Amino acid sequence: MSEGGENAIEKLFHGIDPTNKRIVNIGSGLGGVGQYLARTYNARITGLEINPWMVEESTRRIPDNLKTLVDFALLTDNASLPFASASLDIVCSKGVFAHIKNKEPLFSEVHRVLKPGGIFLINDWLSPLQETWSDRVKKMVELDGLTEIIMFAQTPERYVQILQDTNFSTVKTTDQTQEYSLCNREIVEKLATLTADKKNELNHIFGPSFVQNAIDGYTLIAQAQEQRELLVYKFIAYKS
Repeated sequence: MSEGGENAIEKLFHGIDPTNKRIVNIGSGLGGVGQYLARTYNARITGLEINPWMVEESTRRIPDNLKTLVDFALLTDNASLPFASASLDIVCSKGVFAHIKNKEPLFSEVHRVLKPGGIFLINDWLSPLQETWSDRVKKMVELDGLTEIIMFAQTPERYVQILQDTNFSTVKTTDQTQEYSLCNREIVEKLATLTADKKNELNHIFGPSFVQNAIDGYTLIAQAQEQRELLVYKFIAYKS
């Protein structure tokens, strides 16, 4: 689940018109962002994903009326994006880059493939302390079946510095932490009010404690955001 759904995509692109633009979505998952932008704005979208099965599944899910606008590809090297220099209008990513420790090679590649005046649009999880997560966030990671090393804690200030170091001329930041805490509370409420049959179905597919672990995990996310132990920021970076 990506918090906020279509409303969060609209907020990510607030003030930026994606109509008819050439856009790459890094960390495209099952393709929801790409489909929405193509359907709503007639944008031409390529989704990049590191998981081969997600590329296959997101490709399978493309509706017939969007197949000329949307495609998905496997990303095998963060330091080499499969696009010509100065060929893209917008590169966007939602909740992905916290899993990348060394962001500079990828951000430099994004700068290369964007046209002059192009936009790098990011929504990501951050920490108020560099290289440190709170105990609550660490517990959330454990419940999610991850390991702590998969998420790397960076402050908003360090994030801006990385974008500037990779030649983006202007960086604008927006703190979205409070609105995302509300999104996660909504997810908890929806999970908690599932019917017994639906909970049993999900637990049968994904494991006996799946639903309760999801409820506990999203509760911890919301609490961490409410206590500002886990921050959510939007970054708009421009190529001059």
